[in-house]
Amino acid sequence: MNQIQKILFLGAAFSLAGCEPDNGASASDSIDVRIVLVTMFERGADTGDAPGEFQLWYERRKLDQVFPFQGEHDLHYNPDSGILAIVTGAGTAKAASSIMALGMDPRFDLTKSYWLVAGIAGFDPADASIGSAAWAEYLVDGDLSHEIDAREKPDDWEWGYIARHTRVPFDPNRPSPRGEVFRANGALAEWAYQLTRDLELPDDPVVARERERYVHHPNARRPPFVLKGDNIAALTFWHGEILNAWANAWVDYWSGGNGEFVSSAMEETGTFQSLTYLDRIGRVDIDRAMVLRTASNFTMPPPGVTAAENLLRENEGYTGLELAVETAYVTGSVVIDELLANWDEYRDRVPAPAVAPVTIMTFNVENLFDNADDPGKDDLDYLPIEAKQTEEHRAACARVEVESWRNRCLTVDWSHETLDRKLSVVADAILQVGSGRGPDIVALQEVENIAILERLRTEHLGDAGYLPGVLVEGDDARGIDVAFLSRLPLAGPPVLHDIEIEESMRARAGDTRGILQADFRMADGSILTGYAVHFPAPYHPTAMRVTAYEALNLLADALPPDRNAFAAGDFNTTSVEDRREGLLATYARPGWIVSNDLCDGCPGSSYFPPDNAWSFLDMILWRPCCGDAATWSVRGNSVRIANRTPAQVSDDRTPRRFDSPKGNGVSDHWPVVLTLEPGHNP
Repeated sequence: MNQIQKILFLGAAFSLAGCEPDNGASASDSIDVRIVLVTMFERGADTGDAPGEFQLWYERRKLDQVFPFQGEHDLHYNPDSGILAIVTGAGTAKAASSIMALGMDPRFDLTKSYWLVAGIAGFDPADASIGSAAWAEYLVDGDLSHEIDAREKPDDWEWGYIARHTRVPFDPNRPSPRGEVFRANGALAEWAYQLTRDLELPDDPVVARERERYVHHPNARRPPFVLKGDNIAALTFWHGEILNAWANAWVDYWSGGNGEFVSSAMEETGTFQSLTYLDRIGRVDIDRAMVLRTASNFTMPPPGVTAAENLLRENEGYTGLELAVETAYVTGSVVIDELLANWDEYRDRVPAPAVAPVTIMTFNVENLFDNADDPGKDDLDYLPIEAKQTEEHRAACARVEVESWRNRCLTVDWSHETLDRKLSVVADAILQVGSGRGPDIVALQEVENIAILERLRTEHLGDAGYLPGVLVEGDDARGIDVAFLSRLPLAGPPVLHDIEIEESMRARAGDTRGILQADFRMADGSILTGYAVHFPAPYHPTAMRVTAYEALNLLADALPPDRNAFAAGDFNTTSVEDRREGLLATYARPGWIVSNDLCDGCPGSSYFPPDNAWSFLDMILWRPCCGDAATWSVRGNSVRIANRTPAQVSDDRTPRRFDSPKGNGVSDHWPVVLTLEPGHNP
């Protein structure tokens, strides 16, 4: 910014602030603000009538000192606590201009200030109930895009709404964001969430009756609770099941699969755009900004009510508005009081959670072989073409009965370049989670040996911080194994448990893998037992998979009573088989929480074209211990399919397996991801 631009910019800021540029304010006499409370609207007077977002804070926090501010509303301050409140006005434009004006106002020193956006919102009934509170990390803009009327869209477009600089809706080649998404400090959001997650929030019988109408959404019917969940901001007040599905997909897209749409409002991206610019010039510290939204209404109607009917009803007033503003005050106050009570510490150090959440991924990487011939391994396909020219190799291929497999044995060139490409796309799929760092624990299937696992870790995941891989060679006929990569240290040596196949199916036993057990030491000192599994393939009798489930359950039942455990991998249980045989109901759900059940709107992790059917072959099962004394639990809205790298998705939106001649694709499975958090499930 040149000097003339600076003068014009500061003049505009001073004008909005209601003061002249020569008012004499300087850095030495600026007011040190500890907390900036950002609200968006007030319904009437500041006190004495039905409250909007600002009133409870004004009354209960004694924000009596008024600073003229020629925006939506004057600024209010409490000199004893150091809390400064702003009412920005509704919409991204007003939010952006108000925050910029405040940020440039010379009357205030905001360099150490914490910012708390505390406002109401519409919530997705799949995630939470009216009266609930959500701390957001990903803030996605719902306006910045291209759009054509849905009646004019191509038949193969799901929406008439597409990202700028793309060719189709949700183009896998996602451009770099330029205002489409902002990210709040994830550690600070997690700290605030953990500080408030066990709050008993206020409730209301009228709101409770409204929640009961959402019979297909269990979370919508719960009493109010605190959760982590992300925000979409759009100037258009949208409503309905179809647009709710779009919002979920839009947040997922712009967060790279890391976000979960929960709240819909109108301001966050405007607020954070200004905070971003102010941070660049040293006026604020954007890492101190938090977003808390509370549910005043739902983003879609209950069964039997049209979107139009529900929208017009909401125009008369939100059922949960007063409950939502009370929840915002109650929840936000816990964080503010903690910051103020320990200001000597937090003035110079931004808080972070004492124990961070742990993210787990399962990923069948489909034939991750090296390109050396390992004795005892069926790796004839996975050799460089020059190594396939011997008579011995050709004779071995000739014994392969299936023609397509025989041709692969003879013609696939698993060259150094091809192998490096395979490792690269597998690594990209892993790193899409955790904002480029990958999950904390990865359970892998179809890994040939420890050497190729270590090459993946060291050459392609070197910055992820994974410790040496965990793999114990098994007896699979193809030579593929299950494995772990983890940033958590082992608490003891890993063990591979064989699955004892009954005599009548013993001839098929070579097509299964043992159960790999690894005990991980968590940050709080507790032990987490993980089982990496790859059950017998679907073309084998169901009884083989039943035997595998029973073996897994016996292992888990033998654990100490205070031990949390998970099982992650390719369970090879198709949706068709599960409907017919009830395998999950019989062998998984009685003792485990099943990731499928928590993955709202997920079709599956694998697709079988002959049956035109999706399946969750890949699952993460969680076995909590200890009841209310549990130290870890599954974060309710954390389960997702990790399929946001372009190489993972075919043109028909199914998993794209790796094509060795072309180097396209990754695997015929998509990874499944789940997050554990400290504490117990409600």
